[in-house]
Amino acid sequence: MPISKTRADLTGQLNSTFTKLRAELDNGGPRLGKLPCVDDWNVKDLLAVRVWWTESVVKWIETCLRGAVPVTPAEGYRGTRRHD
Repeated sequence: MPISKTRADLTGQLNSTFTKLRAELDNGGPRLGKLPCVDDWNVKDLLAVRVWWTESVVKWIETCLRGAVPVTPAEGYRGTRRHD
């Protein structure tokens, strides 16, 4: 997927992607969210992160357009540490 260069491009890509995703989810039935997909995540977990990320990117762009510096990934985020 090409990198969006304008707000209209980004909005168009987001709308198109979420429309396709919605169709897939509607066809998947109620058990779809509990299916495993990545490591120990299920579909519901993955979608929650993708929605958060998409919303965050839009907020970061809006912050930059106001001339401010966005806090990324989020205020108070300290990262995670894996204990293998």
